[in-house]
Amino acid sequence: MLSGGSDSAYAALMAKTMWPHADFYGLFIDYGQPEAPPERIASMAVFKRLMFNYNHWCEVKVSDLYVFHRQSVAENNVYVPLRNLVLTSIAAAKAEALEAEVLVVGNKSLQKTEGEFLTYDGNRKFYKQLESLVQSIEVTSHRILIVPTLSENRTQKLTRKDVYFGLWKNGFEYGETFSCWFARGFDECGECKNCVEKKLLWEQWRAFTT
Repeated sequence: MLSGGSDSAYAALMAKTMWPHADFYGLFIDYGQPEAPPERIASMAVFKRLMFNYNHWCEVKVSDLYVFHRQSVAENNVYVPLRNLVLTSIAAAKAEALEAEVLVVGNKSLQKTEGEFLTYDGNRKFYKQLESLVQSIEVTSHRILIVPTLSENRTQKLTRKDVYFGLWKNGFEYGETFSCWFARGFDECGECKNCVEKKLLWEQWRAFTT
């Protein structure tokens, strides 16, 4: 799964390191999110940056899924109910059609944390439970592994700094990933929590490398 955001990009980078001879496919899912156009461009840019077979980038559209409520206006957090459950299930269906062996997801959370709603259907235990369910109903002989490469075999959660510095260290440009919640056309808003943190980390990276 390749949303074009920093986490999915770093997850793909780590997957390439883990399986250097694998044949990779990039899946972008348009679920009706307003940021889909710039996210799609970023997804393709990440796929190109990692030098994967460009013909293996693909897209699935489920345009009516984006029904959100603002959980925290102060932090501009947006929660799409059951998003990870639905999108990962769609990706698993695509993976089975492609006879893929591994489905890579870009989530850093190690466990569900009370009060942090983004971890409810996006943590390591959740993906293992979903993997077990998918394997129990697959009709093909092989079994798909769902691997959150950012949290697999880790005891401490990766920080956003870890992710961005890991990307930039490996040649990614500032604008190649897109993690903005409230895009202005094809541009990042520069004001949401993700944008502010990204700009701050970029300044730290520039200071560190110059």
